[in-house]
Amino acid sequence: MKWGFRLNGRLRIVNNSEKLRLNTLEDYKTSMRAVIRYLVIASMALSFFALFGGNWAGAWFTIYISEEHYVFEDSQLLWSETSESVTYFKVDEVIFITETKVEGKTEDDSGNIDYEDKNCAYIRSDSYSERGAGGGDCDNLGDLMMGKIGTLLYVQLLAGIAVFYFLNTDDFILEENYDRGEKASMVMAGAGLLALILFFFSFPETLEEDLQFFENLSNVDGGNEDVSFLGSKEWEIGSDSDVITQYAVAWRPSFAPFLILFSISAAVGAYLEIKNGRPDFSKNRVEPKSVEVPLVIPDEFSIVSEEYDDSVDAFEPKDIENIDSFKPKEMVTIKCPGCESQMEIPKLNKMQDVECGSCGLAGEIKK
Repeated sequence: MKWGFRLNGRLRIVNNSEKLRLNTLEDYKTSMRAVIRYLVIASMALSFFALFGGNWAGAWFTIYISEEHYVFEDSQLLWSETSESVTYFKVDEVIFITETKVEGKTEDDSGNIDYEDKNCAYIRSDSYSERGAGGGDCDNLGDLMMGKIGTLLYVQLLAGIAVFYFLNTDDFILEENYDRGEKASMVMAGAGLLALILFFFSFPETLEEDLQFFENLSNVDGGNEDVSFLGSKEWEIGSDSDVITQYAVAWRPSFAPFLILFSISAAVGAYLEIKNGRPDFSKNRVEPKSVEVPLVIPDEFSIVSEEYDDSVDAFEPKDIENIDSFKPKEMVTIKCPGCESQMEIPKLNKMQDVECGSCGLAGEIKK
């Protein structure tokens, strides 16, 4: 028994031995599409959180600052204050959260600064700001985070939508749609990778250009603080007096760059699934073949030669207009053995010459 299925508009006939293999390939195709769908969704979701997430998922860089103030009199502690602040640098804004404890009472303060406001006063501690470590405009930070990294993340999301548009179907997927899906997944991975490269190679220098963060850290103790992605610094002021202030500053990349790293991995996985899971269209194409049909002529027919001898004199017909013609009493239907066309001839009860009007095959038949 044979089975037929339609592939790209052509009918292919397969036998029983191939039916099980085709079912297995169909199951694999369905599974492959599901894997692509999950990988693209994962990549888009990770990019979305890195772009629009909160302080935990959407932060790209974080600065921690701790200040402790102590007032002594005759070696007795009269008053103390502790302030801890965290600053989150996101794609579109800077968010700061400060917690201050004064003699057992806690006060919380928070706020956000848009890059478009041209003000990056990210440190809220007055005593530390007086030493020149806070404040400044954020033109370069806004251009990097919003203008470049943010745009690349939007491109990554749009490329994910394009992959769904070309490949998210249960019907047969055209070869050109596989090509477009591959290119869209490559754009997803490439946009995320370029965003990471820009961040890791440009953010510390941009932070220093706008805020002089590392320069001001060097000024507090006369040292030389190098521009870096990860680090910490502690110092104390007034250790030989009755007023002592202790500072601790730490900085590091936040969670969003790692989300983009996983997003790139998912996009690359989707690209490999599309590339390795697509069918081989060159093998599945069915090229039309010419078929030679043998000419079978029944025994009662004989081929009449259509070759003419020019040396034989031809006769001139009489004036047929003056000759009466007769009508046959009975007509019979016959079939041409070459093209299967049917024709009617008069019933003469003797051998007569016939010629097919469709294919021109001539012969004799007794009717």
